Amino acid sequence: MLQGPLHAGSYGPNDLDNIFGPQVEFQSTEVDLSNLPPTAGQQFFGSVEIDGSTGVMTVSQHNLTGEVVYSIRLEPEGNQNLSAFFL
Repeated sequence: MLQGPLHAGSYGPNDLDNIFGPQVEFQSTEVDLSNLPPTAGQQFFGSVEIDGSTGVMTVSQHNLTGEVVYSIRLEPEGNQNLSAFFL
Protein backbone atom coordinates (compact mmCIF):
# COMPACT_ATOMS: atom_id res chain seq x y z
CA MET A 1 0.00 0.00 0.00
CA LEU A 2 1.42 3.35 -0.98
CA GLN A 3 0.23 6.21 1.18
CA GLY A 4 1.38 9.77 1.64
CA PRO A 5 1.32 12.00 4.73
CA LEU A 6 -2.09 13.24 5.90
CA HIS A 7 -1.33 16.80 4.80
CA ALA A 8 -0.26 15.81 1.25
CA GLY A 9 -2.11 17.18 -1.76
CA SER A 10 -3.46 14.79 -4.36
CA TYR A 11 -1.42 13.97 -7.45
CA GLY A 12 -1.06 11.43 -10.19
CA PRO A 13 -1.69 8.83 -11.26
CA ASN A 14 1.91 8.34 -12.33
CA ASP A 15 3.67 5.47 -14.08
CA LEU A 16 4.96 2.77 -11.73
CA ASP A 17 8.67 2.10 -11.33
CA ASN A 18 8.87 -1.64 -12.04
CA ILE A 19 12.09 -2.26 -10.07
CA PHE A 20 10.25 -4.24 -7.34
CA GLY A 21 7.43 -5.56 -9.56
CA PRO A 22 4.54 -3.50 -8.15
CA GLN A 23 0.92 -4.16 -9.11
CA VAL A 24 -1.94 -1.67 -9.10
CA GLU A 25 -4.75 -3.12 -6.96
CA PHE A 26 -6.78 0.08 -6.46
CA GLN A 27 -6.69 3.40 -8.30
CA SER A 28 -9.35 6.02 -7.65
CA THR A 29 -9.13 7.76 -11.02
CA GLU A 30 -7.41 7.79 -14.40
CA VAL A 31 -7.23 11.60 -14.72
CA ASP A 32 -4.64 14.09 -13.44
CA LEU A 33 -5.39 15.16 -9.87
CA SER A 34 -2.61 17.68 -9.39
CA ASN A 35 -2.76 19.38 -6.01
CA LEU A 36 -6.48 19.07 -5.24
CA PRO A 37 -7.68 19.86 -1.70
CA PRO A 38 -9.17 17.17 0.56
CA THR A 39 -12.65 18.56 -0.16
CA ALA A 40 -12.33 17.24 -3.75
CA GLY A 41 -12.86 13.73 -2.34
CA GLN A 42 -9.75 12.16 -3.88
CA GLN A 43 -7.68 11.64 -0.74
CA PHE A 44 -7.69 8.34 1.13
CA PHE A 45 -6.22 6.69 4.19
CA GLY A 46 -5.40 3.07 4.91
CA SER A 47 -5.89 0.63 7.75
CA VAL A 48 -4.49 -2.83 8.49
CA GLU A 49 -6.10 -5.49 10.69
CA ILE A 50 -4.51 -8.84 11.58
CA ASP A 51 -6.67 -11.66 12.90
CA GLY A 52 -4.74 -13.11 15.85
CA SER A 53 -6.15 -16.60 15.48
CA THR A 54 -5.66 -17.04 11.71
CA GLY A 55 -2.95 -14.52 10.84
CA VAL A 56 -5.10 -13.18 7.99
CA MET A 57 -4.22 -9.55 7.28
CA THR A 58 -6.91 -7.25 5.89
CA VAL A 59 -5.64 -4.06 4.25
CA SER A 60 -8.25 -1.41 3.46
CA GLN A 61 -8.41 1.99 1.79
CA HIS A 62 -10.96 4.48 3.15
CA ASN A 63 -12.32 7.75 1.80
CA LEU A 64 -12.47 10.86 3.99
CA THR A 65 -15.78 9.78 5.55
CA GLY A 66 -14.25 6.44 6.59
CA GLU A 67 -16.11 4.33 4.02
CA VAL A 68 -14.07 1.38 2.73
CA VAL A 69 -13.44 1.92 -1.00
CA TYR A 70 -11.07 -1.03 -1.45
CA SER A 71 -10.05 -3.97 0.71
CA ILE A 72 -7.91 -7.08 0.29
CA ARG A 73 -7.41 -10.09 2.59
CA LEU A 74 -3.91 -11.59 2.64
CA GLU A 75 -3.51 -15.14 3.91
CA PRO A 76 -0.28 -16.07 5.74
CA GLU A 77 2.10 -18.32 3.81
CA GLY A 78 3.41 -21.65 5.10
CA ASN A 79 3.05 -23.30 8.50
CA GLN A 80 3.78 -20.38 10.76
CA ASN A 81 3.28 -20.48 14.50
CA LEU A 82 1.55 -17.14 15.03
CA SER A 83 0.94 -17.54 18.76
CA ALA A 84 4.31 -15.96 19.58
CA PHE A 85 3.26 -12.74 17.82
CA PHE A 86 -0.18 -12.42 19.38
CA LEU A 87 0.16 -12.84 23.14
